[in-house]
Amino acid sequence: MQAVAQKKLFVVDYHDVFLPWVERINALENSKTYASRTLFFLSSDETMKVLAIELVLPPKTPGGDKIARVFTPSADDSTNDIVFQLAKAHATNNEMTVHQAISHL
Repeated sequence: MQAVAQKKLFVVDYHDVFLPWVERINALENSKTYASRTLFFLSSDETMKVLAIELVLPPKTPGGDKIARVFTPSADDSTNDIVFQLAKAHATNNEMTVHQAISHL
């Protein structure tokens, strides 16, 4: 709660923007995307650290539950966690897509 009170937690939430499109994009050949939410912490050296990334797929059946997974960085910064890096790539792709659509269209 201290991080919230000090305004050091930030969320980049593209879940609602992307989820309606995810099923249509994933139906295309050689395509895969997710709706995403990313939680950041503003550290004492004024850098944003990723705490968690949630990737979400729409329900497989109408009225079903969404399929969501949360990814966190490894505790040891010296290791290269490929699964987390892939989650980061999907979240970054969503960020770039929104930036291009809003800033350049």
